[in-house]
Amino acid sequence: MDEKGHFVAPTPHQSLLAKLCPSLLARAYTYFASYHYNRFRRKGDKTDLERGIEYDWKALALRTIGHHSHRYSSLLNLAIVIRARFYQWNVVEDDLREVILLNREALALCPKGHPSHVKALNGLSHSLFMSYRSDRTMRDLEEGVEYDRKALALRPIGHSHRHNSLLHLSNFLRARFELWSVVDDSKEALLLSREALALCPKGHPSHPRALNSLSYSTFLSYRHSDSASDLEESARHAKDALALSPIGSRHPQRYDSLLSLALHVRARFERWSVVDDLRELILLNCEALVLCPKGHPCHATALNRLSYSLSVSYRHSRMMHDLEEVIRHARDALALSPIKSRNHIESLNRLAVSLSWLYLNTHQRDDLEQGIEYDRKALSFRPIGHSHRYDSLLNLALLVRARFERWSVVDDLREVILLNREALALCPKGHPSHARALNGLSYSIFMSYRHSGTMHDLEETIRHAKDALALSPVGSRHRISSLDNLAVSLSWLYLKTNQQDDLENSIKYTRELISLRKTNLDLSVYFWRSGKVKEIDQAVEYARKALALRPVGHPQRGPSLYHLADHLLARAIHFRGMNDLEESISHSREAIDLCLVGHSKRLNALAIHVDALIFSYTTSRNVGVLEKAVEFAKETIVDFRPGRPSHIKWLDRRCHAFILRYEQSGEDRDWEECTKYLRQTLTLCPVAHVDRPSFLDTNANTLLDRYNLVGSFNLLEEALKYAREALDFRPPWSPSRSTSLKTISNVLLVRYDRLGETSDLEEAIGHDREGLRLCDVDHLSRHHFLSNIARCLKNRYESAGNGEDLEKAIRYAREAVGFRPPGSHCREVALNALAIALHTRYTHFGSEDDLEEAINHSGEALDLCPDGHARRADILESLAVQLQSRFKRLGCLDDLEESISCCREVLLLRPVTHPQRTVYLDICIQGLQMRYERLGQRGDLEEAEKLRRDVVAVPSGPCHS
Repeated sequence: MDEKGHFVAPTPHQSLLAKLCPSLLARAYTYFASYHYNRFRRKGDKTDLERGIEYDWKALALRTIGHHSHRYSSLLNLAIVIRARFYQWNVVEDDLREVILLNREALALCPKGHPSHVKALNGLSHSLFMSYRSDRTMRDLEEGVEYDRKALALRPIGHSHRHNSLLHLSNFLRARFELWSVVDDSKEALLLSREALALCPKGHPSHPRALNSLSYSTFLSYRHSDSASDLEESARHAKDALALSPIGSRHPQRYDSLLSLALHVRARFERWSVVDDLRELILLNCEALVLCPKGHPCHATALNRLSYSLSVSYRHSRMMHDLEEVIRHARDALALSPIKSRNHIESLNRLAVSLSWLYLNTHQRDDLEQGIEYDRKALSFRPIGHSHRYDSLLNLALLVRARFERWSVVDDLREVILLNREALALCPKGHPSHARALNGLSYSIFMSYRHSGTMHDLEETIRHAKDALALSPVGSRHRISSLDNLAVSLSWLYLKTNQQDDLENSIKYTRELISLRKTNLDLSVYFWRSGKVKEIDQAVEYARKALALRPVGHPQRGPSLYHLADHLLARAIHFRGMNDLEESISHSREAIDLCLVGHSKRLNALAIHVDALIFSYTTSRNVGVLEKAVEFAKETIVDFRPGRPSHIKWLDRRCHAFILRYEQSGEDRDWEECTKYLRQTLTLCPVAHVDRPSFLDTNANTLLDRYNLVGSFNLLEEALKYAREALDFRPPWSPSRSTSLKTISNVLLVRYDRLGETSDLEEAIGHDREGLRLCDVDHLSRHHFLSNIARCLKNRYESAGNGEDLEKAIRYAREAVGFRPPGSHCREVALNALAIALHTRYTHFGSEDDLEEAINHSGEALDLCPDGHARRADILESLAVQLQSRFKRLGCLDDLEESISCCREVLLLRPVTHPQRTVYLDICIQGLQMRYERLGQRGDLEEAEKLRRDVVAVPSGPCHS
């Protein structure tokens, strides 16, 4: 190239003919070049193409700069053959740059008015379009549009080559619409394609090309309007173009027609999910690959298209052989594609995505790491300024996010947020991927909120999700992600604000999501957060439908199984459905078998299975079931990862199994292991952590259980400290405040029983009243507050003697029983509270009806608490006292015998260290004393005397006399 930018062809040694008649020799070289180029187009032999390029260079060398009027012709010819070499082998650094320079010089030699000016304009615009497709540089696209508009203006209506300029310009406008989604570009491209087709009727050599152009333009119109008629018209034109080159034809237009039709069939499948469309999509891409065998310039492109269609098939069927074929074709395409070429980047992206899917099946970290490596390479080939850099940013963010969700490395979370923020900056409002970028950033910030509990993260999550939903009308491919993000984040906002509108909107978006997805969604979150009974049946129904969509062999069957198991367990707990419980155990066990060690969802399956086994133990008291629960609980702790908030929650819940075994066996090691992990939850959750109040409540309840076993007053004080801290974290508008109110009320009531301080009783009553205000008539926790306030008011009546307190206690207790009909969870608590209140009224007013009703309720409650039940001892104590009262009134010895039997069982259930053991001893002594007075058996008197000595031996401490 000389100083002015003109090409100077190499001239080693000119022959005599070249010196005497260079024009004639140049024409001969041009002829030979044309011959070899045409033979290359027929046979695809690279040697022919290289010979053609060589002859064109020789012709250019003979047509020197400034001295030959046909130099422009050699420049254009040479540009065509080198462009063909670039198209075939993608030597980006050399051929494409050289082609553009050749075309620019040719255009400079063919100014406006020159007979080849339009040809030079088209040649340069064609080269610029190829440059844009390779580097995605916007200036190439805009410059190409400018040249094509000039060429079209020079070919007015009636010009024999006007159709070529129309097709060229429509191609550029479609590319610009795909980049910026400017509707005017789509409309203009459609108008130009329609005019071109009108100029190329059936029989015209460019008729198939015009049909394909109109098909693409109509498809872009469908992408914007979501009109089914546009999609059908687009497919019709593609089929017409395909019909013009019959099966077996090697016509180059058949390949283009196959790809065009495949595009529309894919869109039709995505819209209506008809399996026949999926099969047709794969067949079309298979034929396209046959038409482009190895060595063909489009072979790598055909491999990538087939790989994509098989990935669609995999997402639909989850068949592993589809995924394996996707990976194989993508690897082949990558090996054939020169570095930085469009096919190279597309192959990297396809491999990254498919390896992430493989990771979901194999749970081999290497698969995920390799996918991330491929996405990083793709991003490196799209530097700052590349028009498709945002796409690589979003793809990489997805895989790094998957790694964070599995291994909880905080640096991964930070990187995900940074990648999504950069992608959003590259996709401003109006960009076709703006909604996608908003959804990516929304979800990544929500992950940050779940990790740190920072409120502004949740607010930003909701803001981005709302913006994305506003940009995603019904039918938009981004609407599902927007609905999902918004539904989940609003449900978490409800936990913070207790605004019912947040919960209702969350449920509304979730229902729409279900109608769009027709797959599994976890509605149990709304059941637990709203406390509404009606939601659990819907959760079970949706989970069953989801499982039906994932038959045996489906890679996502495991998560569907444990979702259903979780919902069934919730229903079993609250309505004592033993069939639901058995089904929950079965499904969660199957989920564990499907989620092998290392599976990202194995911990979820293990946790639900442990919960189901624990509930089964509490109803059956089968020690074998408890041992199984402990073994599975140990595995959940082994798989525990501190960086995962949900894992901290599982750690918190799994300790329940160790508590139960401690209660059953009395082994201190179970208690020590349990408390170690419970305290760890508080260490891992700083003061601002969103889950800290839940863990504080659990610690308080666990310490209260321990206090009931060993009677250490320090445990009771520590439990109260945690309960107060949990309540302070939950302001009056928090929907979870009722949980903390229930905890602190229980602790205060136990401390009142121990110390008899009226302030504890009054505070407990205040918390119970607030709990009743927060829990309306169909809230699942209402019965707890009704039963608690009944006990508190009964205690206050005994202390202060206000008869109104006793009547209110009975009324609240009756409401609690009515709220817990036969078969309901915790019915025995409400029955016991009512029985105690009725017996108290009997002792003061002597109504036999109160006594009989109290005994009946205690008997029913005892039937609900078989051997080993945690509440059996409390109910036995109440029944023993009530039976003694009836013996005193009616003198029936059977009542006294049963009372003494109940007392003896209570003493066996309550260890020597229990804080209320002296109360149980006193009741038993009274029964034995009465039987001695009735029957005169010295053994009763001796047993009573022994029990009195036990009372003296009970460890002393602060106690309510």
